[in-house]
Amino acid sequence: MAILGNQFKDFEYNKNRIEAYSDAVIAIVITLLILELKAPQFKSDRFLDCIHELSDLRSELFGWLISFLLVGVYWLQHHNVLHMAKKIDLKVVIINQVSLMGICLTPFTSSLVGKNYSSAFSLALFSFIFFLVSLTLCWLYQYIAHNYLKDSYDKKSVLKNVRISYMVGPLFYIMAAIACWVHVALAYGILLLVPILFLFPLDKENKHLA
Repeated sequence: MAILGNQFKDFEYNKNRIEAYSDAVIAIVITLLILELKAPQFKSDRFLDCIHELSDLRSELFGWLISFLLVGVYWLQHHNVLHMAKKIDLKVVIINQVSLMGICLTPFTSSLVGKNYSSAFSLALFSFIFFLVSLTLCWLYQYIAHNYLKDSYDKKSVLKNVRISYMVGPLFYIMAAIACWVHVALAYGILLLVPILFLFPLDKENKHLA
């Protein structure tokens, strides 16, 4: 295990390529989210009739909105984490790949929620996937903070931030997954708090990292 651990740091990977690759994957995920929305074929050209037919898509639109916001938060946090790194190794690449693997499930789980808006199972699965994804992001954050943090960052403050700001995501996602079995509306409310808390981070000293 010690030999394997040393191998992680023996080869330096191109950070710009990893960032570009990650951005491309997340951009595709965002694009696939909107492709899940199927435009209706209007039976009438009357304004109110068209609005009524569009309203039939409200659950799909709401599922898209939540997914779009949460993937947006993920991208910003992911960007901030890699920005802190002066270099990366194989372990960073592996953790990053695992994290992206989870985020790639978003179009599927978002579609599941949109088509089964009141289903506790669908929303619990959606929330649990984001819980796992956000945990990998925390793992990536901690690993970079301990091993490859840029000299311009204070290590103590960064590690404090991961405990305060970055753990909010996993906490709220697992709360939402559990809340689904109480009432799905409660779970939706918890999920919507994640982007709100992102805009108003708990750790004011490190809000640029949140």
